[in-house]
Amino acid sequence: ILSLGIFVNYWSYRNFKAIKERDNSSIMPIARGIFAFLWYYPLYLALAEHSQQQLNKNRVMPNWTALTLWLMILASVFAYRMD
Repeated sequence: ILSLGIFVNYWSYRNFKAIKERDNSSIMPIARGIFAFLWYYPLYLALAEHSQQQLNKNRVMPNWTALTLWLMILASVFAYRMD
């Protein structure tokens, strides 16, 4: 309630901003933050890859869990908007 429903967008923006700075890539963190529901799984893949490089182990979550959550997010966003 206090974040007005934009916490996920802000969290996604901040993570993509850190990835952009780390990799010196040309991604647009603001656009990815706005469309966070579309970029959830690619963000997970970037975080899992970083975890694999740093710790030699995926400490984020299993791939099937991330994919399932992403599909649930997409389904809920589209169901909400088809009201």
